[in-house]
Amino acid sequence: QQLAELARELIEVSKFKLPRFPAMADSSMVTLGTARSLLVDTSVYDSRIVETTKDQAFLSMACEDGEDMLPKVETRVVLVGEAGRNGALVNALQGINTPFIKTDNVQEFEDGDNTDFETVFVLTDFNSPDYTYLYEHDNRIVGPPVVLHCAATEEPLHFSCRPLYCTAMLNLSLCFTGFKNKVEMKNLVNLVHHMGGAIRKDFNSKVTHLVACSTHGEKYRLAVCMGAPILSPSWILNAWERRDNVHFHANDEEFRTEFKVPPFQNCILSFLGFSEEEKANMEERTLKHGL
Repeated sequence: QQLAELARELIEVSKFKLPRFPAMADSSMVTLGTARSLLVDTSVYDSRIVETTKDQAFLSMACEDGEDMLPKVETRVVLVGEAGRNGALVNALQGINTPFIKTDNVQEFEDGDNTDFETVFVLTDFNSPDYTYLYEHDNRIVGPPVVLHCAATEEPLHFSCRPLYCTAMLNLSLCFTGFKNKVEMKNLVNLVHHMGGAIRKDFNSKVTHLVACSTHGEKYRLAVCMGAPILSPSWILNAWERRDNVHFHANDEEFRTEFKVPPFQNCILSFLGFSEEEKANMEERTLKHGL
């Protein structure tokens, strides 16, 4: 009797075709739950099944455990040297209820693998030995203007993978052209990063300003066509000189206008076939618009 029942079950099972997963053709499609379809082979299908299962398990645990899954990391502000003697800076941190520590020895706060704190070092001098030490050890470094800016706007401290002294070039994206001195350009790039700006190698629609040493080249022509401001390197240097002014921004039109690249910069003009009066007039206009 048991054998007869087993035979009947086998007959019923044979009526259904089980899913097969041979080496799929390029046009085969697999749908994982409600996710979008993907062109895959069997190995990818198997790996995605595993990954999806892990993701679902993690999400389930996160929903059940809540905040216990992701412990909060406390931000610890360390005022280094002169920063600790800056009254405005101390008052700003107290005003936003941010705990801070003063030190003249940055090495005693080296966290290593400590995940209980995220330490932010505040330095007034980005050319000091303390800065060099902290930078070489991949520490998070900001300048006093960043703290003052965040306190005034009631924002959390800006996170940057690079040392950030101020926000004078925040939200600006710069491109360089016409530079022959790599050391000069490297220095300018560092200053832009210290002021919160970004650098792009190629000129595109995301570039907000072109820094140029001449009026030649494709980048210059693109900037003219797109109406982007074309400025001299002095713009960056003068903006850095105002780095401690919390209310200053390098894109202020009145400030920026002073550093527009003259249309005839690094050009040699010659006038032939004109009367002396016309020639004198054009020479005067040329000098007026800069060389």
